[in-house]
Amino acid sequence: MGLVERTPNFPLAFWICLAVIIPGIFTACDTSSVAPSESTAGLSGVQESQVFQSTVVYQFAQALAASLDAPQSRADLAAALSQSPHHEGKIHVSTFFNSSRADRIVGNARLGHNFAGLLDELPDLEMYFPVDEHRANWTPEARVTVAFQLADGDDVIAFDSEGAERFLDGSEPPEGPTLVLAPNETSVMSRL
Repeated sequence: MGLVERTPNFPLAFWICLAVIIPGIFTACDTSSVAPSESTAGLSGVQESQVFQSTVVYQFAQALAASLDAPQSRADLAAALSQSPHHEGKIHVSTFFNSSRADRIVGNARLGHNFAGLLDELPDLEMYFPVDEHRANWTPEARVTVAFQLADGDDVIAFDSEGAERFLDGSEPPEGPTLVLAPNETSVMSRL
């Protein structure tokens, strides 16, 4: 995943709102097949939910990347990933971060984020190193980038340990170790 430059330097929340709201305006104005009250009521709730979830995941990914700047946090993450029974070492985000195994990571949260508050609002996510080479060779001594993509076709947004945002090209593997937050694909029963 190579870096992709985006010329305007607006916050991601602005782009998300733009991408979700503008199509909704045109859809809401099309009254040919649905009554006006039906077309705006359901659609705006879905749009608001998508924007809210994207914003929460964005904030969580940024806070996690900053927290993983601490070597002890990376060591705790490495231990959890190595103990995962799932394909690609996947870890269920909510389960992990609500356990004592993540105490140091949560304790290292910076950037003014309320980790616990974000956890309560996150959609069902898992995290892992999707690139085989990164998964096999990463050690806690090396810093990681934290990335997320909530739906196919969305930008892959990544954060370094300073919390700086980058956009990755989803068609190429990233150069350095990249921990990805993604919608959960692991069975609920297998998490127990």
